[in-house]
Amino acid sequence: MSFYEKLSTYYDVVFKTGENQLRFIKKYMGDRKKLLDVAAGTGNYSISLSKDGYEVDSLELDSDMVELLENKATKESIDMDIYEMNMMDINEIDKKYDGVYCIGNSLVHLNGKEEIGEFFKKTYDILNDNGAIIIQIVNYDRVIKNNVTKLPTIDRSDEGVVFERLYSMKDEKVIFTGKLSVKEDNKEYTSDVELFALLKVDLEELLNKAGFSNMKFFGGFDESDYSDETFANVVVAYKE
Repeated sequence: MSFYEKLSTYYDVVFKTGENQLRFIKKYMGDRKKLLDVAAGTGNYSISLSKDGYEVDSLELDSDMVELLENKATKESIDMDIYEMNMMDINEIDKKYDGVYCIGNSLVHLNGKEEIGEFFKKTYDILNDNGAIIIQIVNYDRVIKNNVTKLPTIDRSDEGVVFERLYSMKDEKVIFTGKLSVKEDNKEYTSDVELFALLKVDLEELLNKAGFSNMKFFGGFDESDYSDETFANVVVAYKE
């Protein structure tokens, strides 16, 4: 079994639904009820928000994650459109949304500023007027400034799994090494993925070029102030 096949099995154990994330999305989406969850994983947030009265659709590339998401939606009797596609194909969705969110450091899987900028433009086009976008990534200003080589380990050893996250720099890219230790198998699954080290100044510029305005940056979903020392970079921007 591959790293990502195994990760999908333990996804909900490793990446638990965060109350701060849900509160943040609800606050900054406001009365925008028709939402799209980009890189939705197994759908923890899209399912939770749907149960709270939002109309949420989900976009996810990984087929194993999509299957788990579909099963959850069926179990909860939630009617949502689930798109198994690359986020760069977001323009192929023949619908408009009040808000789009892409969290969990998913954005930086895209291949550089040009592709990220194109994604923002396509997202802008599928938003209704006064629509909102929420993006959350690792704070790469901090990573580069401090030569960060490891993110905090996600230790769920009481539930049989530990997820280590290692970083090494390669030009404008970060080589992300994920190590998933599974007690049941007594085995470690490893994967190396290139991520684009997107700085705050570039994130702001790309959103602006796509047409977004009134941007607000935070250091986390707790709404703390952003700085080049915060662990996260969270931004809200609007189509006005």
